[in-house]
Amino acid sequence: ISRDSRVVAGGCAGAGEAPRDAAEGEGFSRDLCSYARTDLGCAITGRTPGGRLPRPDLLCACTNICQTVLYWYRALPRRFGAPLVLVDTPFVHGTEPTPRPPARVVEQLEEASAVAGVKQSSCKSVESL
Repeated sequence: ISRDSRVVAGGCAGAGEAPRDAAEGEGFSRDLCSYARTDLGCAITGRTPGGRLPRPDLLCACTNICQTVLYWYRALPRRFGAPLVLVDTPFVHGTEPTPRPPARVVEQLEEASAVAGVKQSSCKSVESL
């Protein structure tokens, strides 16, 4: 389940203020982007603008995104007691998708499956590659 899509949906619905206030009440700075504060607030309160999210078995983030996301996802394991796996993904230049991801990305997703206790054959992320 993508935490990100819930944040976007809540922001579009104008329902992000309460979770952001909850995050700030827990000490997260107002200088932190509202996207991260909204999700952190949802994790703190257990409520999201799009409904409840199940407790994650595994948190996964990629490294080809902004630095804030890395710090944001590093705060979530303390809240949920779930392991965090950072998948080192290369930046893709241009507009054409690569035909297959680099082998190291596939290996990291397989490792993430093992950390989550999911058999590789049933892991849709790896199979879809």
